[in-house]
Amino acid sequence: GLRDVDTAARGAAAGTDELNRNVRGLSALGGIFAGTKIFGVVRKEITATVTAASDLNEQISKSQAVFGRDASAQVEAFAKSANAIGLSERAAIGAAGTFGNLFTALGLSRDAAAKLSPNVVKLGADLASFNNIGTEDALEKLRSGLVGEIEPLRALGVSFNAAQVEAKAAALGLADVNGAVSEGAKVQARWALILEQTGNAQGDVERTSGSLANQQRRLAADFENLQASVGSKLIPAFQAGVQTAEQMIAVFSALPDKVQFRPACLYQDDA
Repeated sequence: GLRDVDTAARGAAAGTDELNRNVRGLSALGGIFAGTKIFGVVRKEITATVTAASDLNEQISKSQAVFGRDASAQVEAFAKSANAIGLSERAAIGAAGTFGNLFTALGLSRDAAAKLSPNVVKLGADLASFNNIGTEDALEKLRSGLVGEIEPLRALGVSFNAAQVEAKAAALGLADVNGAVSEGAKVQARWALILEQTGNAQGDVERTSGSLANQQRRLAADFENLQASVGSKLIPAFQAGVQTAEQMIAVFSALPDKVQFRPACLYQDDA
């Protein structure tokens, strides 16, 4: 009834007060610019930091699901230093997790996928720098090539055919006793061929670290990492606010279709 609504409202107010205290603790400007456009900008940026932290946590969870908790540790360690190749921690671990999910689906073990995926991401960053294209574009071309779609790789100066893949797999000892090559073995053979043909691009991010394009990539990565670091401290307060909102919605959803209000002076206990 109305008393339930009142109780929920007081709980919502308490949750909102807690959230506001955390926001004010992050930025003293909150009290000065409340209700102004400037405060609106500050609040938007605070929300962005929480989103960045949440996105990073989601990618870490994905990595652990794909590689397993133990193998994921090496992927997470790679991601923490990925700003050196112009990738944020979230972007690096997300890309590695995407490749890992593909590799395990094609038959590679979790450990093998965890070792290969960061190397693919690093080469993608080098190819992006060398060819002056976006890192996501370079990684997508690598993904295509690793599953046998060669055409996108040609734009990066890489080309091979099915016979070459079979031969490379045999040379690496990846064929079975009957000479058959599994899909997982083909991925490893394609990767070996890609490495052979991208020697000029490998290490390009480090060689050209002073270029404007690579400086901009590192700056963007550093800023996103900073957002995630700050946002991780605000997540508990935002979670409290969301929980309070959910409770309010549940209470109001349970109200009857029509609610009759009476002045407080008319309330009296039934006897």
